[in-house]
Amino acid sequence: MAVGLSLSFCIRDIANGVIDEDDVDYIVTACYVDSTHPFIDVVRTYREGYWLDNPECVRIAFRMYKRGQLLFPRVEERPVINISSGHWCDHAYWEEWYGWNIQGQRYTP
Repeated sequence: MAVGLSLSFCIRDIANGVIDEDDVDYIVTACYVDSTHPFIDVVRTYREGYWLDNPECVRIAFRMYKRGQLLFPRVEERPVINISSGHWCDHAYWEEWYGWNIQGQRYTP
């Protein structure tokens, strides 16, 4: 299973058929989402920018959010993810590089 490291790029990749949604375990985002910064606001911003050309991105983002497949490490005061080497990886690389075992964890909105 793949781990995504960018909400905007990874959701767009899924919508464009670059990777199958069923092959994605998590997307670890740099977004800050909590009760005062709701996910709907993030989606609105991304819809008007990154996803303007593909409305399916919005549906995919909400579906993955509802399933707990979007992680928000900034809420836990973890550092923002660097995607300069790419925005997809596997669990082994993620755990070694970031030092955070996410296997079996789910974020519950």
